[in-house]
Order: sequence, then structure tokens, then C-alpha cells
Amino acid sequence: MNILLNFVIIFVLLYFAFKFHVLAGIAVLVILGIIGYISNYPRLMAGRANAEFLKKNYDLAFKYYKKAYKSNHRKYNVDISYAQALLRVGKPEESLEVLNKIMVLPLKKEMRRPATMVRCMVKYRLGMLDEAYEEAVEIFEDGYVNSNMYSIIGLFMHEKGESADKVLEFCEKAYDFNADNRDIVDNLLLCYIKTKNAQKAISLGSELTEKYPQFIEGWFHLAQAYLLGENYEEAKRAFEKIKDCERSYLTTVSQAEIDDLYTKLNKEC
Repeated sequence: MNILLNFVIIFVLLYFAFKFHVLAGIAVLVILGIIGYISNYPRLMAGRANAEFLKKNYDLAFKYYKKAYKSNHRKYNVDISYAQALLRVGKPEESLEVLNKIMVLPLKKEMRRPATMVRCMVKYRLGMLDEAYEEAVEIFEDGYVNSNMYSIIGLFMHEKGESADKVLEFCEKAYDFNADNRDIVDNLLLCYIKTKNAQKAISLGSELTEKYPQFIEGWFHLAQAYLLGENYEEAKRAFEKIKDCERSYLTTVSQAEIDDLYTKLNKEC
């Protein structure tokens, strides 16, 4: 409704300005253009930042993120995007600082909950797993239910060492919610490995790696599944795919775990 009203006001202003004189109309058009650029500046800078980040032009991306973030009339989704980007490049402390500054404000639910979701991942990376898990469950039970929350909570449950049956029940619900989400599928795959269900693990892992061939966790867990099923040659083939994948700060399989699996495979094969 506000957009329509603004459009009508702009149309009326331009109509009467041009009716009065062409130069007056041009002047009003220029002024409106300047106002529009200034008011949309944070969103424009954030959009350019997101585009450069996707292309892995991180220096340029953060140049634009900072411009958007320093704007006094930005909306706080700019802060959330900036915090996410900082986390993805391995700067959780800076990310937490950005998020904490807005979390003390009286944010509406639609802004507070996604900010909390990002902060949960930041806290997890900073070693505050229990606190991250508690916050994630709180907003999830408050109705913030989506694929990202299912995948995050599933990951946290695995990391906390919750009972295999409890995690399996949650991850199966998550899979029913979205069977196409990479991390949800991987969480369930890990459940099958932990419950010694090699057949289901191999089947799910094969589907996952076929769909996401650059996903380290998928190949790692598929190799574990084949090892569980005593199919050592296939386990080694899956493991070899890991070296072709790109690691990131958010990769949940550590190099130590990869090295340990390599040792096990060489003992068995």
C-alpha cells in the first residue's frame, strides 16, 4: 500500500512539474532520483556486496558491506548479511560484535529471529555450543521453523552427543520437512552411520554426493558408510573425492577427522 501511495505521489509531482515547465519537471526528476539513491544506498551497497561475495571477490565485497553497514538509515538485515559474510570468511569475533550491537535493540521478531540464527552459528564456532543450542531451540520452538534451523539444530545435537535415537528422530523429521536440503540430508546420513545402518547410509550418501559433488562432508560420511559396510574399495574411492573439494571455515569435518579416517582405511585395505 505504501509503495502504491509513493508511486501516486511521485506521478502527481512529475505531472504538475512538467505541466508547469519542462525544466521544472527535469529538476523534480533529478531531485527524486537523488532522494531515491540516498534512501536506497544501503540496500544497493549490500546488493553489490552480496554479488561480489558470491564471486569470491572478498576484498571488494567487504568494501561494499562496510559502506552499507556505516549508513545511518540502513535496515538491520544489512547487519545480518554483513555478520554472515564475516562468519563465512572465518571472522566469528567480528561477526558476533556486529550481531550483539543490534540484538540489544527492540527488534521485531522477523528481524530478531534470523539474527539469532546467525549468532547461534557464530557461537558454535567460538566454542559456545551449549549456549548456541539453547538459543536455537528457543526460537525454533517459538515458531521459527525452516530448513536452516532444522540443519543447525541437527548439527548441534550431533556435536553435543545427544542419544542416537533422539537425534535420529529429529533428523528424520527434518528430512520429511525438506529432503533436498544438503545439510539436513547429511545430518540424517550421520545418524544412519551412528546407528550402524550401513545400507541406508550408503544409499543416502550416494544420492547426496551425486547431487553435491563438492560437499566434503558428503564424501567423508559416504566413505564412513562404506567402511561400516566393509566395502573397503568403495570407501577408498569416496575418500579420494575429498581432495577435490574446497574446504571453508564452515566445513564441519576437521582435518584431524579426515586424517583419522585415512589411517583406518589404510589399515583395512
